[in-house]
Amino acid sequence: MNRTIAIAIGLMLIGCIPSLHPLYTDADLVFDPALLGTWMEKSAEDESWTFTQTGKREYELIYTDGDGKPAPFIAHLISFDGRRFLDLYPSGDESPYNGFYQTHLVPAHTFMHVAEISPTLRLAMMNPAWLDSILTKHPKDLAHEREGDAVIITASTSDLQEFVLKHLDTPNAWGEQSELRKGW
Repeated sequence: MNRTIAIAIGLMLIGCIPSLHPLYTDADLVFDPALLGTWMEKSAEDESWTFTQTGKREYELIYTDGDGKPAPFIAHLISFDGRRFLDLYPSGDESPYNGFYQTHLVPAHTFMHVAEISPTLRLAMMNPAWLDSILTKHPKDLAHEREGDAVIITASTSDLQEFVLKHLDTPNAWGEQSELRKGW
């Protein structure tokens, strides 16, 4: 198994679907200061998501796993068709970082739907099993490559946006929402 496929399988195991292209264009980028700060899930208080501003419409996200290992990402908050999403892209080298970061070594974009930012940050990732099922039945619905169960999205940004919006309210298309708060 080659390295790209191994990384794609790792991403799918933790619920991330890698995309070679971002979910945004420059026109889709927004900034919301409410996203800044450190967020935690009540059920996973040893993990944290810390957002800092690094540009006019760009964030740095440091995701710290339960073992205290950091993972740096460039994060973009996106708004299109009245819906918000978060696009993550790895920003550091692999050596000192945790497994979550190392699974992003394609490097690839991952994305999640942002249902709410304040007071609770509610995020949901696309369901990899659902995507696998849809692309097995309708392989032309979204450009991708696959090796076994591993899927890497190769669609253009506009095609990816169209697909995501089409299935935003489709049952089972998105995983369970994570709920993060500042200062649990």
